[in-house]
Amino acid sequence: STHFPKLPHCPHCQWAKMQQAPGRRRHLDTKMSPIPEKFGDQITADHIVANSEWNMGITGDKTALIIKDRATDYLGGYPLKTKSGDDARAALDDFQGPGKPVRVCYSDNSPELIDAIRALKWLKGRSTPGLPRTNAVAERTVRRVCEGVRTLLVSAGLPACFWPWAL
Repeated sequence: STHFPKLPHCPHCQWAKMQQAPGRRRHLDTKMSPIPEKFGDQITADHIVANSEWNMGITGDKTALIIKDRATDYLGGYPLKTKSGDDARAALDDFQGPGKPVRVCYSDNSPELIDAIRALKWLKGRSTPGLPRTNAVAERTVRRVCEGVRTLLVSAGLPACFWPWAL
């Protein structure tokens, strides 16, 4: 099972949720956007890319799209064969569901996500390319999903190539 936050005495958490010591934080004067009230007011989306054949899923998936609704904390993970705009649009449309329009989608300005957001006629939130802290909610969500997937695979005794099913 996955624990959030990690439990200090759980061997699966210790192995799957390791990370480097954090660097010094600079205090940034950032203005938070208003807290969303209902599903679809604000979502974030970011890709995970398998950089080698070893990381590729057993089903041939090379990338995944992680989507989070900020009002409800609902997560969606979609294994994808390619990092194309069409695949991203299909995943975003599936996350949205019928009759649940999304107002604003924040992403890291990848061309595929921008194309998908435009095709769905959603508003695009602003973030600065190359600065992960301007898309921190999406980056932290991706990290949390990766930790959870690793923990599930380790506790099930499965190799990393089974990640599409653990997602």
